[in-house]
Amino acid sequence: MRIKNIIISSLLFLCFFEFIYAESRKSFWIDLLQYEPVSYEQIVYDLKNVDIIYFGESHRIDRHHDMHKRLLNDLCKNEKRPILLGVEQLEHKFQSDLDNYNGKKITFEKLAKDTNWKKRWGNYEDYKPIFETARTCGMKIIALNAPLEAVREIGRKGLSSLSEDEKKLIAKDIDLSDAAHKKYISLVLQVHAHMTPEKTETVYQAQVTRDETMAENMANEIRNMKTKPLALVIAGSGHVEYGFGVPNRIKRRVPDLKHRIILFSESGDLVLTETEKAQSKSISITHDDLHFLPAPAGNYVHITEQKPD
Repeated sequence: MRIKNIIISSLLFLCFFEFIYAESRKSFWIDLLQYEPVSYEQIVYDLKNVDIIYFGESHRIDRHHDMHKRLLNDLCKNEKRPILLGVEQLEHKFQSDLDNYNGKKITFEKLAKDTNWKKRWGNYEDYKPIFETARTCGMKIIALNAPLEAVREIGRKGLSSLSEDEKKLIAKDIDLSDAAHKKYISLVLQVHAHMTPEKTETVYQAQVTRDETMAENMANEIRNMKTKPLALVIAGSGHVEYGFGVPNRIKRRVPDLKHRIILFSESGDLVLTETEKAQSKSISITHDDLHFLPAPAGNYVHITEQKPD
């Protein structure tokens, strides 16, 4: 009876802690493979015993960034392996600028200016706490993404439209043969008001180009390390969920990596801009639509109570 009371007290404490951390909105973690609630401490313990961790996000939700910062800080504690942090938010051609930041030669603001981050991505300020935490921990930050211009060109006209010079800046090996991935992305893309079958094909090619380029850049960094690192990747959820995007494509290049996928609920926190609203339409994706998917979306998901209206 005493052991049972201790367990109950511990669970209540964890629930209270998560409640406070989520700014008065209830939140908790779920192990998607065991179908059970799990504590934050158990997740960190598990993550310290793998080789690569994928953090999905919605790019404009602050609590996703806050949790990434928290996880990065706790993962670097007492970690003897070198740590790599790959980020979608910067294009790989800016790695030399990022190396100046990694080496503490420039500030975050100078990095943002030198890479024209505000124009090429947007909300760069939201990533400052993550970058500062990573640098303080001694992580090497890796710019993973393909050039914006190439991705846009592919989205409009397809991969075959790229020049030879443009092809040198994206992944050498781009696999478009995953039928389940293509079916899933095609479902999600229907949210765009003017999406057609022809447009879906080229936009899918652009999505995979990002996935393959991020995977190739991260895999190269991992293979070039003298000591096997702990690798972390922060990217939009669409690039990591179900393992379809970056995870499977890194696995193809470096097969022996143990990985975990961490996801977060949106819970009403994603607010579309007026332009985004004008370009989108309401769609419904049902459980029946998703029954073809081969596995859960990830290993762990952080659920936060729906935002009040």
